[in-house]
Amino acid sequence: MFLGEFSAALFPIIAFTSGTLAIIICYYISQYLHHEKPFPDTWISATADHYPEFIFFRIGTITGAVFLVLSHVMSYFWVCQTARDHAFNISKYRPGIGTIMGMTGSMFLMGSTATLDTGKHNTNWHVFCAGNFFVWNIFSVWYYTYVSYILYSKVKAGGKVSLIIKVVLSFLIVIQVYLDT
Repeated sequence: MFLGEFSAALFPIIAFTSGTLAIIICYYISQYLHHEKPFPDTWISATADHYPEFIFFRIGTITGAVFLVLSHVMSYFWVCQTARDHAFNISKYRPGIGTIMGMTGSMFLMGSTATLDTGKHNTNWHVFCAGNFFVWNIFSVWYYTYVSYILYSKVKAGGKVSLIIKVVLSFLIVIQVYLDT
């Protein structure tokens, strides 16, 4: 029995929504139960380090991480299919590199989330995993932007506006990384 279709374009939206809602709900509960001080005197991980907040945080961020993995896989297949549709050999640009980096970052998000509990908080492991989540996903975004640029410049595949947005956002990430260092 066929129940309908599920658009793969929803994967990144679900990943973002799940993670964002988890943070908002977790913060709200921590404020309601007076477990943490209000921002800016606390941080996301601290608000998720109490019961029942950490349950919502784990459910939301791990669900988000799973859909983030699916988003990276979907991006890989989109790039390959778009190149194939335009009879362009994208394999020499190794589009799977961005996918592997993104999936690696998503796995680190799961590891980072798994260290939060109402018991002993493994801060070193949490910081290592959270940092790697951001680093691997930033590199993934940059690599996807590079591959998108190649596709657009060689065969005009993908949209010009989409490419401009990717380049601008990648440039903003570069500025943020520079400012953070």
